[in-house]
Amino acid sequence: MFKGGATKSDVQRMREDAKARAKENKTSKLPVNTGTVEIDNTASVLFDRIKPELVRIDGNVSSAMTAVKDLERKLSLIQGSIFAEPGG
Repeated sequence: MFKGGATKSDVQRMREDAKARAKENKTSKLPVNTGTVEIDNTASVLFDRIKPELVRIDGNVSSAMTAVKDLERKLSLIQGSIFAEPGG
């Protein structure tokens, strides 16, 4: 009834092509480095490099906190003088 179509060899070839494409599309795992890494040394070097920045940031935070406390004290005095005035 039907003319043409795929032969057994065509089907076999298509299966092999599909397998080859699937194999190409699979992601391969990256090889694991089995060498030892000296974590302690790396951490020490990293800390030595960022320590000056941490000290600077800590100093900035400390001075900012001092300024906020001074401002809070001044505002408290102003608030006290406002409520202490007659008619306030």
